[in-house]
Amino acid sequence: MVTQLWRVHLASDGSDPRRFCIDLGIVGVGWPVEHDGFLDWAAYEPLARELYQPKGRGWATALNAIYHRMQVGDLCWSRDLDGVYYLGRVTSGWRYENTAEHRAADIVNVRDAEWVVAGTADKVPGTVLRHFIKGPTIRNIPDSTTLAASKFLFNRAVGREEYTIDSTAADLYQLLSPADLENLVAVYLQCVHRYFVIPHTADASAPKYEFTLIREDGRRAAVQVKSGSVSIAVAEYETVAGQLDELFLFASSGHYVGAHNARIRCLDPEEVRRFACTHVAALPGAVRTAFELASELQSRRPERDA
Repeated sequence: MVTQLWRVHLASDGSDPRRFCIDLGIVGVGWPVEHDGFLDWAAYEPLARELYQPKGRGWATALNAIYHRMQVGDLCWSRDLDGVYYLGRVTSGWRYENTAEHRAADIVNVRDAEWVVAGTADKVPGTVLRHFIKGPTIRNIPDSTTLAASKFLFNRAVGREEYTIDSTAADLYQLLSPADLENLVAVYLQCVHRYFVIPHTADASAPKYEFTLIREDGRRAAVQVKSGSVSIAVAEYETVAGQLDELFLFASSGHYVGAHNARIRCLDPEEVRRFACTHVAALPGAVRTAFELASELQSRRPERDA
């Protein structure tokens, strides 16, 4: 059976439901119903539908995930109110917990899980962090690189090869959040092109660049960074480039569209990747974590999925 990867955003009106789940070794969501004693799915589902369907689809999406789609062996990411991230392995089927403690925490639809501490955000793949920004209570993370990295992190934390890992699912840029990618490009420009980053020069009202830079000789520059499969249309940056000595464009896809302006430099993602390989000590924490994960995954021979 193919392992799936989930993000469980355990925000509710309960008292720190994230810690509740971690401490009890469960993954779960709310949507309780008025009923005393044991409830199986056949009894719970119509009661929940009657109570929650008029209020929107949030309950249906979450319950479909935790009851139907989630499987034993799947991996789940969560975090507590202190910003510490946890990675859990699902170890049981669904059940409804009707205790006073579960109802107080608003965690009643549960599965057992084996949780390990992943650490602070700089120890977590950037693709995982992006899924915590917004979205439903439970979200599938359909990315093979992030899944492979999560398997590796879980294996390392528990000290056993719980999951086999496909080495073809390894890409540095896929493991970086947009902010981490900007930091990598910033370090590259400072080390290779001898620029100094000027902090706090990003302007949400001027989305053509992430931040500005300056060199000892007074040359001024700015940089635009795009992650994922996004292409950059060079012509869209000619106006702002005219106000600078240089404008750097970086697309992790390597796709630049249009003729190159003399003041616009399109960075090669492979060159930046090689820079990361030779300057590991200079990489910010989250970027170094992603680089180490990608290197570990690439070093492994393809094996069948767990």
